[in-house]
Amino acid sequence: MKPKIHIASCRKIKAANKQNALQQCIWIDDVDLLQIDYVTKIDLSKQNFDAVVFTSQHAVKALEKFRFDKLTMTENLLRVKCFCIEGETSKLALTNGFNVIATAATSKLLAQEILKHSIKSVLFFCGDEHLEEWIFDLKKENVSVEKRVVYFKNLIPHQFENMHGAMFFSPSQVEAFLLKNDLKKEMPVFSIGETTAETLINKGFENIFIAENKSEESVMEKVIEYFKK
Repeated sequence: MKPKIHIASCRKIKAANKQNALQQCIWIDDVDLLQIDYVTKIDLSKQNFDAVVFTSQHAVKALEKFRFDKLTMTENLLRVKCFCIEGETSKLALTNGFNVIATAATSKLLAQEILKHSIKSVLFFCGDEHLEEWIFDLKKENVSVEKRVVYFKNLIPHQFENMHGAMFFSPSQVEAFLLKNDLKKEMPVFSIGETTAETLINKGFENIFIAENKSEESVMEKVIEYFKK
């Protein structure tokens, strides 16, 4: 049976997940709309901080590339408290030995978790583009935030054809998608989390479905659930 439904994905999807969708007559047209470039050097000289923060899995991957056993600050980084966006980011941080003590669905909620733990200073590993509102929330409570940009995002425009829906895994993918594709308010779009969904709303999408968990599999479940109705 030929696939009847064509879904655009703004990043490459695991083969098993594509095959699962195909069995439901859903074809996933997956194209990476972002190129991630990691920095070749990270300044880790600052040591007077209470916690490290990750709001993107790419930030964790950037540090991973530097082989922790060769970093002068390795022990300090892994010893201090770590706060992460839940899902792939927190899983990757745990895999790399970080002391993850709290996670949250959005950066604003993560800021609340940081305040609950009486943190006075954080080292935030981030990309060149990141949300600032949660940082302002911390600074209003006299929490100092030191930023380290460890990766850069480049948008890759691509025009999808014959879409019945689209999947998004980050706010930047929404921006990249709209460079080559027209906004169709009524088209179902599937988001990995609340922050990406908020970007979709701000751009004018109206038929938005948010995954139950911050994972590729959970997004795929939403797609299959929607089109099996």
